[in-house]
Amino acid sequence: MTEKKKMIVFTIKNCPNCPAAKRVAKEVADEREDTELEELDLTENMFRGLQYQVASTPSIIIGDKAIFVSTVPTKQELNDALDAS
Repeated sequence: MTEKKKMIVFTIKNCPNCPAAKRVAKEVADEREDTELEELDLTENMFRGLQYQVASTPSIIIGDKAIFVSTVPTKQELNDALDAS
């Protein structure tokens, strides 16, 4: 069995774009069998955020790299990034 790709979405409570980023990430993860999604609040997971050099939200990590920072990708952009990882 192939190892699943890891996608992490960092958000904070009052972030205006975070709900859209979480929605897109969840839709993409639900449609793909090869992707595992983890949603983390940056204020509660500051150390994990620092591991990925996350300083703003929303941030989407694929593997061990911040791919989308302070932006909400389209489903196509997110799928393309996962395919390339």
